[in-house]
Amino acid sequence: MVDVVGVLFVVMPVGIWLAQGGANGLTDLRSGLHAMGVLCGLVGTALLCEMLLLAARIPYVDHSIGHDRAILRHRQLNVSMITLLVCHGVFLVLANASALTGGVLGELWMLASVRDTALAIVSMGLFALVGLSSAAAVRLRLPREVWHGVHLVSYIAVLAAIPHQFTTGQVFAQGPARWYWAAMFLACFFCLVRWRMVLPLVTSWQQRLVVSRVQHIAPDVTCIEMTGGRLDELDVRAGQFLSFRFLAPRLWTHAHPFSVSAAVRNNRLRITVRALGRGTRALQRVSEGTPVFIQGPYGIFGERARSQPGLVLVGAGVGIAPIRALLEEAQVIPDLTLVVLRASRPQELFLYDEIAHLCRLRGARLVTVVGHHARGRWSSVSQPRLRLVDLAPWIRESDVFVCGPAGFMDAVHADARTCGLPDDQFHDERFGL
Repeated sequence: MVDVVGVLFVVMPVGIWLAQGGANGLTDLRSGLHAMGVLCGLVGTALLCEMLLLAARIPYVDHSIGHDRAILRHRQLNVSMITLLVCHGVFLVLANASALTGGVLGELWMLASVRDTALAIVSMGLFALVGLSSAAAVRLRLPREVWHGVHLVSYIAVLAAIPHQFTTGQVFAQGPARWYWAAMFLACFFCLVRWRMVLPLVTSWQQRLVVSRVQHIAPDVTCIEMTGGRLDELDVRAGQFLSFRFLAPRLWTHAHPFSVSAAVRNNRLRITVRALGRGTRALQRVSEGTPVFIQGPYGIFGERARSQPGLVLVGAGVGIAPIRALLEEAQVIPDLTLVVLRASRPQELFLYDEIAHLCRLRGARLVTVVGHHARGRWSSVSQPRLRLVDLAPWIRESDVFVCGPAGFMDAVHADARTCGLPDDQFHDERFGL
């Protein structure tokens, strides 16, 4: 359904433009360039609206395709959107310049001298900045809070681009197109304000979450337990994640996604944090009593996604934490449940004692695979031919949940496919998208 809506985002504005006679009068190069510019602008703006809605954390989208895949689609549309908006400007400048004695420079000067079109030029520059910061090579080098701050500029770019569409754009001047785009922009604005701003504020105010316990389980890994007023009403399921902002000096500027590492009970919520960067290193020293601002819960990595009686849970590194929570909450059939923990060293089998206790309590089989990774596989060098089907012969009648580093999840997915597991029975959650 989400794919159908995505197609309609492009088809609807183009259809309205054609119905209003947009393709009439294409008699020469100038009219052709103008039509191409209008089409690029319509499709580019439609993709922009789709991107905003994908990033708005709308519950329907999250429950349909998952937050990580919504953000992946958001980023995939980014290059096309910016390219189309650039082409929109270039084609229209060339079309109008052909009728001016001053040529391209004269047209650009005229556009810059009009307030609304000048704002559109500024908007284009801001979109280019955001697009550059979103490139993988740049994004990995920027601190998370800097990248997030630059990304917020995209909302300013959207606001700067809107005026010229309704004052200088002939397509938006009147008729169905004007009302369609006005409704679209209002819908985007409503969704962003509703789910990105108002709901987190209300949720955090209602929960009044504070750090109640900090437990160091390894030199670089900490379990942080939080207590809230009405957590049970928030309906956080095992496998889901929330965005946490700890309101303390040197911590409040960082917002990080963490999966719960234990089922939420008695208004207590726990996450397990490994020091993988400056922000998560600082969290190792968080104090009890620190207030916490939250957004969520998000994701479909959990019991709601299951369709089979069998269950295979595979975790590596700090990805073991959500696996532990899933094991605690999932519906388990003892002879059809397998837990696999993967680590390079025994001390990286985080939460092992808790997981072993749950496996004994629930009748699940527990397998640990320790050692350096075999090339291109999830298993270790000492067990290079180990496959999931060797551990779970009933894997085709199972849902497989995997959490860990991206390369590890890719290797497990490849193995599951060779075992005959359909893709819709494989589940993961990728915060790095």
